[in-house]
Amino acid sequence: MSSESSIALEGSAATVAEFFEYSVYSILYHRGIYPEDDFKLTKAYGGHLLVSIDDDVKDYVQQITSQVKTWVSTRKLSKLVLLLVETDTLETVERWQFDVHSDAPRSTKEEQGTEANGDQQMVDENEIALQIRAVMRQITGSVTFLPTLEGDITFKVLVYADHDIEVPSTWGDSAPSLIKGGGETVRLKSFATTAHQIEPIINYRVNDSF
Repeated sequence: MSSESSIALEGSAATVAEFFEYSVYSILYHRGIYPEDDFKLTKAYGGHLLVSIDDDVKDYVQQITSQVKTWVSTRKLSKLVLLLVETDTLETVERWQFDVHSDAPRSTKEEQGTEANGDQQMVDENEIALQIRAVMRQITGSVTFLPTLEGDITFKVLVYADHDIEVPSTWGDSAPSLIKGGGETVRLKSFATTAHQIEPIINYRVNDSF
């Protein structure tokens, strides 16, 4: 792998990890998992996004995204899943899945056999930011079709990666925590970096009253 390709891969991994972190915070906010006062606005992707100010939540999410960045950069990670779970029954009510595909097809200067210049890199970064903003808008808009969450809901994150990875000692194996009965599934817009394509999918439980 050339040094340029290595740098592009690391940059792409950082983008994927950052996107996942913002996605988690956005979902936790818009699905009402934590109070509004637990979030603040920050600038990102040419707009404003919400991030948690709860230290425990931030530590948990950032510990995961830090590891995610490493595994994505080595092409060891295939899927990230944010689970929303009822605290009393431990039943999964929503499953936000982010499929990670390596070597996403993109018409970069490097693929054409020439070195990408600064202008081309800026175009790519702006294009990626626009794609991510579109996904974040869909996450925000999901409240229009997702059932209202009732009772106490908590969250956890599943990471799907190769078997030969070195897993932190504080992590453990977990069941896939699928939606009982299959639920309903909605695919959101995907986006691509120079090295990865991310495909978000929402799988949610349908209330009996629906």
